[in-house]
Amino acid sequence: MQNEKTASRSVPMNDLFKAWIVLVALTVLGYVLSLINSDLLVYVGPLIIATLILFKARIILTQYLA
Repeated sequence: MQNEKTASRSVPMNDLFKAWIVLVALTVLGYVLSLINSDLLVYVGPLIIATLILFKARIILTQYLA
């Protein structure tokens, strides 16, 4: 039983800021898409929103929780 400490991954603040900007941009994009009234977006809109959610989840998991 050794007391080994695992080294935490250090992420530069610049990378976190870039990730935050991308998350905000994706959120704004989703909001703008929700305001557009189009027959095509009724069918494709949920797929686009789901894709945005997956991109945002990936950014959060890789930049903030890894």
